[in-house]
Amino acid sequence: MVLCLSLLIAFLIFIVYAQVYEFAFLSYDDPIYTTDNPVVREGLTWSGVIWAFTEGTYHSNYWAPLTWLTFLVDSELYGMNPGGYHITNVLLHALNSILLFVAFNRLTGNMWPSFFLAAFFAIHPLHIESVARISERKDMVYTFFWMLTLIAYKRYVRKPSIVAYSMVFLMFVFCLMGKPMGLALPFVLIWLDYWPLGRCRSGKAGRRAVIELFNRASQKGILAASENPIFA
Repeated sequence: MVLCLSLLIAFLIFIVYAQVYEFAFLSYDDPIYTTDNPVVREGLTWSGVIWAFTEGTYHSNYWAPLTWLTFLVDSELYGMNPGGYHITNVLLHALNSILLFVAFNRLTGNMWPSFFLAAFFAIHPLHIESVARISERKDMVYTFFWMLTLIAYKRYVRKPSIVAYSMVFLMFVFCLMGKPMGLALPFVLIWLDYWPLGRCRSGKAGRRAVIELFNRASQKGILAASENPIFA
């Protein structure tokens, strides 16, 4: 049933966004990320990967290497055909919507409410710009790892271990590498500790959850300061 509902979410997105394949590059921002960017135009190269983690920061005004890597892959696959870049955005949005469904199904144990939440997320007009505009790829990338962090966190809460916690932290780091908007994620996790996970309903559990929040926040700060020239 979960698989069938996931395919239905993907189908809804296809109905709404299939038309974007025919859209062109925009003159606003898209040249910075694609058509006028000589590194991206070369496709996926080792020098391009290094650029994504270093000098790419000065093109996007913040550190977002995973987003740059997706553009390098698209350039390698599609050249400068805008339809391919748009389809990548749509596929990422479909994955994000399905992951939201899976995450909340696991967090709450309520399949149908989780499905309707994910379906609403999938077709809500608020996402039109992020999906239909190539330069907004960063929203798709960081949301992908945001959803994976939620799933990893549920696994950690169910069975705490160093490995499980490391997976949460790794997905969180990848989220930040997509877009700095991921900075808010630790506060979402602390909210999940209250509902639906119920970890903050007792004093001891609440203190432990808050300590974990500050650990995540401090690790995030150390990462940003060490890797992002903007914060240096």
